[in-house]
Amino acid sequence: IQRTLKSAKNKSELAELVSEYQKFLDLFIKTTMTLGGALQKGEVEKGLANSAVYLDMMGKMVVAWLWIEMADKAIDCFAGSDSAEEQKFLAGKLQAAQYLVRWELPKVTHQANLLQGFDETCMSMQADWF
Repeated sequence: IQRTLKSAKNKSELAELVSEYQKFLDLFIKTTMTLGGALQKGEVEKGLANSAVYLDMMGKMVVAWLWIEMADKAIDCFAGSDSAEEQKFLAGKLQAAQYLVRWELPKVTHQANLLQGFDETCMSMQADWF
């Protein structure tokens, strides 16, 4: 991830997206460390109670990173191209990366808040309450 971000941040088309992505990556790392700390203390149930949310959060981070990487590589390959088709291909990669960072990654903030706060809403539900 860091190699991709280092390359992409030097491209004007991606610099802002990389900056936004980095903020979410920092939040993801902080969340991972918080959950890991609970596990290290033996608080396994507490640390894993919302593991599905953590996996969803990780998935968003990975998919956004991959689209930034694809956009970065597309710029390397097609930025100077005179081909209309190649320029459309490049525009599509840039637009997809923008979508993931601006529309999907903001959801990570809510997920991180739930995870870092060890929210027990789901864990404390009782089957006989249905």
